[in-house]
Amino acid sequence: MKKYKLNKDERDITIQEIEQFKNFKKFKANYEDVVRNRHKLPLYKNKKMLLAILMILLIIWLLMRSDKKELKIKPASNIEQID
Repeated sequence: MKKYKLNKDERDITIQEIEQFKNFKKFKANYEDVVRNRHKLPLYKNKKMLLAILMILLIIWLLMRSDKKELKIKPASNIEQID
């Protein structure tokens, strides 16, 4: 059997302290935030999201890289016409 030690400090609680904890809307909002965000997986653990983000970043990187190296088309002067 466990022994519990109870502190029986009978201090007077002010009305301001009581009113501070009566804000149920704030309490419920904090509770909802904690419960709602508890089951979310981080992006690095969600394989599909991580793959999608990496693909988007790769495409953006390739597009930015291709802008730097502009393709220059030279006219072909040595083409012969075959009859």
